[in-house]
Amino acid sequence: MAKKTIMHLRRNREIGGSEKCILLAADKMDPSKYDVIVATFAYSDCIQVPWIRLAEKQGSKTDVIRPLGKYSPQCISELTSLLRNRRVDLLHTHDHKSTIAGILAARWLNIPVVSTVHGVEKLSLKTRLNEFAEVKMARFADKVIAVSGELRKFLIAEGVPSDKVVVIHNGVDVEKFRPRRDSGVSKKNPNQTADGFAVGIIGRLSIEKGHSDFLQAAAEVAARFPSTRFLIVGEGPLEGELRDLATKLGITDKVVFTGFRSDIESVIAGLDVVVMASKTEGTPMVLLEAMALAKPIVATRVGGIPEVIRDKETGILINAGDEKALSEAMISLLRDKERSLQIGLKARQYVEQVHACDKWIEKIEGIYEELLFRDNGLFKESKHQSVISSS
Repeated sequence: MAKKTIMHLRRNREIGGSEKCILLAADKMDPSKYDVIVATFAYSDCIQVPWIRLAEKQGSKTDVIRPLGKYSPQCISELTSLLRNRRVDLLHTHDHKSTIAGILAARWLNIPVVSTVHGVEKLSLKTRLNEFAEVKMARFADKVIAVSGELRKFLIAEGVPSDKVVVIHNGVDVEKFRPRRDSGVSKKNPNQTADGFAVGIIGRLSIEKGHSDFLQAAAEVAARFPSTRFLIVGEGPLEGELRDLATKLGITDKVVFTGFRSDIESVIAGLDVVVMASKTEGTPMVLLEAMALAKPIVATRVGGIPEVIRDKETGILINAGDEKALSEAMISLLRDKERSLQIGLKARQYVEQVHACDKWIEKIEGIYEELLFRDNGLFKESKHQSVISSS
């Protein structure tokens, strides 16, 4: 059987959970069955494409489409040419822009499309419009992957046919994210005290991630454990506001803004508690990474998080926006080392059993095979293959 070419497509932005999913799939898919290309849209004013650089670093094939503007029809024509030239057999899209342009281009070439919806935020007008367009266009994909059961219900309610929507929770590389004794943050971060705790929140610095709630809770924790350091790991538009809030709360000397860290496994390994204060989520990759590293986690009951964390067993769940509950949960874990250890170990066991990346890849490849082959096992011929076979 000849190898099939899969293209993963997503617009350019900071490296987050969606990008991690694409990079993991590109790295772990069966190379005897699939050639995988990682592609993105990047505009003329965008010189650097960090997550594409990471894809190249891990040995993945990459393409960057550079249209004249964000809403230029050139996106579709250039993508159509790229799909044809690369002889892509299946396109996998990962956000509103790639889904809209991808379905229009792929339909012209008779290429099947899988669309993963990684989450819905609904926190700004622009975001709501983008998500509305993504969901409405996803109806025309051949298969739609929802990263949580809650998200599947939402997509069906919004008109995506139920037989097209399948739930596949994200996976994690449990070998890469394996518990170890080193404390990466405290060793590399001069702001970390030798005898204090390290508590961290990891993700894009944007409103949906709940960083302000984390800082409010951190002020309470700092009053109980003055030597604790609070790490805010990531980049994003709210950094200035969050620094101002830390100053207002009087904890500037206890808060460390690390910026983007490519060695995220070392960062998590150095934390005593990992916090997810999100207001909306799909199935967060950083949650699975922290669980794989056997870290105790405090997380909000939003999106797919309650489908992964069993409250008080593999983590502690709180309501989004409840700063008091967040601080109390953080304090309880810092105060009870044995409880924290047991929660972390159970989290690791659960991730190994349910979310290991080989199981995740197997499910995704199953969808690809369903779309690429007819019931009689013959490959569905696309337009560019028809031209090739008749020439």
